[in-house]
Amino acid sequence: MNYSNSKRAKRNKYKRPFPEILVADFETTTDPADCYVWSFCYCSLKDKKPIIKPSIDDFILLIKTLRKDTRIYFHNLKFDGTFIIDRLLRDNSFNCLSNEEHSGEKKSKMKNYDFCYFISDMGQWYSITIKINDIFVDIWDSLKILPFTLSKVTKDFDTEHKKTEMSYSDKKSLSDCLEKDIEYIKNDVLGLAEAIEKFNSLYSLDFLTIGSGALSEYKKIISKYKMNEKIFVAHELTVFSEEQKARYNNKTSIDLGLPLIDDLEKWLRKSYKGGFCYVNPKFQNKEINNNISVYDVNSLYPYVMSSQLYPIGEGTEFYNAPEIEFKSKTREEMLQIYYFVQIRVNKVKLKKGFLPTFQIKDDLRFKHNDWITEINVSDYVTLTLTQTDYLLLKKHYNIGYIKFIGGFYFESTYKKNIFKEYISHFIEIKKNSVGAQRAIAKLFLNSLYGKFATKREKDYKILTLKDDVMCYQNIKSNVLGKSVNIAIGAAVTSYARFYTITHAQMNFDHFAYADTDSLHLVGCKNPVGLRIDDKKLGFWCEESKDKHYTQAKYLRQKTYIEIGKNNIDLTACGMAPTAKTLMIEKIKQSGLNAFSIGEVLEGAKLLPVLVKGGTVLVNSDFTIRK
Repeated sequence: MNYSNSKRAKRNKYKRPFPEILVADFETTTDPADCYVWSFCYCSLKDKKPIIKPSIDDFILLIKTLRKDTRIYFHNLKFDGTFIIDRLLRDNSFNCLSNEEHSGEKKSKMKNYDFCYFISDMGQWYSITIKINDIFVDIWDSLKILPFTLSKVTKDFDTEHKKTEMSYSDKKSLSDCLEKDIEYIKNDVLGLAEAIEKFNSLYSLDFLTIGSGALSEYKKIISKYKMNEKIFVAHELTVFSEEQKARYNNKTSIDLGLPLIDDLEKWLRKSYKGGFCYVNPKFQNKEINNNISVYDVNSLYPYVMSSQLYPIGEGTEFYNAPEIEFKSKTREEMLQIYYFVQIRVNKVKLKKGFLPTFQIKDDLRFKHNDWITEINVSDYVTLTLTQTDYLLLKKHYNIGYIKFIGGFYFESTYKKNIFKEYISHFIEIKKNSVGAQRAIAKLFLNSLYGKFATKREKDYKILTLKDDVMCYQNIKSNVLGKSVNIAIGAAVTSYARFYTITHAQMNFDHFAYADTDSLHLVGCKNPVGLRIDDKKLGFWCEESKDKHYTQAKYLRQKTYIEIGKNNIDLTACGMAPTAKTLMIEKIKQSGLNAFSIGEVLEGAKLLPVLVKGGTVLVNSDFTIRK
């Protein structure tokens, strides 16, 4: 049985009728010493008649009165969910199960008043499940399906009810609300309900995340080509011959120092990296007074997925460096394979006039987010690279010492483009649609690639009461899930980095900054090599065309400002909107000098803190760090 059919059979074994869908939201106090829910609003997708209740006890009463399986969506369960878990942990009639007790098909063994939840090891909230009166209440995070602020969701989906504004600091109960506040509370629920209904009318809602939904849609399209066994390869275990085992373990005759590889997935995962986000030192932390042009790739990841070759099937080990191993192959034969290598390097130096192409993770000798310009250590550094990254490394660096350790090659998609039909399908919808259809098409286009790199480790967090306040505890799971195909996932991000880096390299003298799919160029009237078009897939769109930037300052990755005649655009990772407003005011008064490393904005950051009752957002200082 192939992977997708096996998964479907396991899911259908415990299939129940599709649940009724509700949308809900809490309004809560902002006082850490007195934190509670003062408004619980919900509505059904069927009637869209919002009901407002004054406490979380009304939420518990609601789930006790439900008579069929129900799914309740909250937008940002990481906040609202803490109030639910806090309430359940303090109620002796409910019993909290561990993740192992409720995982997968074991959900069917839950007893009445059992509840469970899943929070990833990275702190991402996915679901809470409560069994009561022999029905299941699944509380899901709509932010995992529609990963934007509610304001953007209602705008992009063109819902009738839009996000409005309300002051929280003076609210402790519904009696403190004006008519416009009641409208705000209802709009939050109605706007989200409309968006979810529009999604549900077009595609299945039978998944927790948009990535899972994208993968489901992809499988429907690709299934007719009968390539599932080659595409969805877990690569979890690779069985070696006795000769291969002896080679790996014979450290005396062969200078490997490498343990026996019995988990190819883990080996390949070392080559999986993120996007190219880099500030050119030539322009870093300097006030720029020149014309600045910003170009974005139209759908970078969908473009490389639909235009490049990808590794499929099982891997085959090879022993020599690629230049030797594949020396006799013709160009066409090389197009039919895709390989990964592991090498040892030292005495590595970036060539003059070239951009760095890789980072080193999990090595204390290097900062994990630095793009490497030089390696000069007492022994060596081990790198596991995709074919794409390997070729880019050799082009951009002088390498004094390089030792090939081992590699795996795969059949490539030379004879069949496995992503083109999926990408073309949603590109057409995006081009020819508006509102919900266009917004969903964009989500499906940008969410598929990440599923191929899904982590196997199922580590998670739990919440426990300590000194009457919830706290997180990390749990190491002994259960490994299945990956989809890490080889494809690593190749996708590798191609994306290659595309951005090579175009930045073409404009090296003008290049100031890049972030995954964007280039920021200084004093460049005619960029080299950039195909310009606002809509064509893989072409570059001039985002700054109407902004006319004449000033800029690039401090570090994801922290920069660009100023035009009528606008100031500030990007600062982790900086809340209020902090950005304060910073822009400082810049208007004091110039770009106010935007510097070490600058502190007092009370400008809202930090979520667990307290008795749930979560409050506490004002804290925001510091622009190096």
